[in-house]
Amino acid sequence: MRPSKRFGPTVRKRFLKMMHSRQQKSKLTPSINPDHVEFIDYYHILDITPSATTEEIGVAFKRQAIKWHPDKNPGTDTTERMQRINEARLILTDEDARRRYDAEYNRHVREDSANSRTTAGRGGASYQASRQGVTDDDLARWMENARRQSVDLARQTAKDFAGMSKVAAKEGAKAFGMHMAGYVLSGLFFMLLFAMMNGCN
Repeated sequence: MRPSKRFGPTVRKRFLKMMHSRQQKSKLTPSINPDHVEFIDYYHILDITPSATTEEIGVAFKRQAIKWHPDKNPGTDTTERMQRINEARLILTDEDARRRYDAEYNRHVREDSANSRTTAGRGGASYQASRQGVTDDDLARWMENARRQSVDLARQTAKDFAGMSKVAAKEGAKAFGMHMAGYVLSGLFFMLLFAMMNGCN
């Protein structure tokens, strides 16, 4: 029998490093039980119908982000709502994720159409939430990842729209100032013209 070959210290070090790296990755992406991932009606959150286009989803996202921005809701914690809005956009703007989500959405609507959680929405009945888990393993993982990403995205969205509001306010003030300057100059012109006419008389 051929004797086993012993690994040198360099090879052993690389192997241990590789195993440590794999362990760290497994901690960052743990296995997810689909039944523990709550199904959420992203269409209800963005206030759109399931037939909405990608462009309409983008417009709805901006509208909801502005509506639930912390500056517009003083004294109210809108953090979770902002996270859900970003979570919905991540899933619904991805073609494969949306296809799987729609299949899950239709299943939940069929199974729970008689429940009290069914609410009237735009264009028909809209399912808002479910106590049942997600049956699609891939979708469950994507939704869980989207929820993690939405935490940071919600903060960034709040900053972005706060900046847009400040720019809009400055532009509005600038436009108002220009209009007022025009009125003042027009008034001075007519006063000067009136004085000249009186002088000629």
